[in-house]
Amino acid sequence: NAKKAYLKDMPKAPPSALKVFMSKAVAELRKARPDLKGFEAKKQAEERWKAMDADERQALEDDARARLLEYQEKLGEFKRTPEFTKFTRARLVSTPPPKPSGMPVKPLNAFRAYCKEMKGLGRSK
Repeated sequence: NAKKAYLKDMPKAPPSALKVFMSKAVAELRKARPDLKGFEAKKQAEERWKAMDADERQALEDDARARLLEYQEKLGEFKRTPEFTKFTRARLVSTPPPKPSGMPVKPLNAFRAYCKEMKGLGRSK
């Protein structure tokens, strides 16, 4: 597989601000209340996110944006490496082989056979 061979050093995309907040909030909720079920913890964390004031949310989003810019720079550097070039070449080369000329043709289904029979029998002006 070309992905496994050439893209093992490719940088991973960072999580969004919401995802980072949700993972921290769910972990805190589970620590505080171990009897809480997973979907309930996620629901409460989501309510916290919605109730959060704009300044705190903006700080999380700015942090996520900074990580995204850093990721994009690393990805740009990775795309200039010989490994990525080898991957793109391997991807272009791996097109499916052409079908052999003596291969049987799939038969028409009943509706298509009917349409083929009735072609030209309809009204024409």
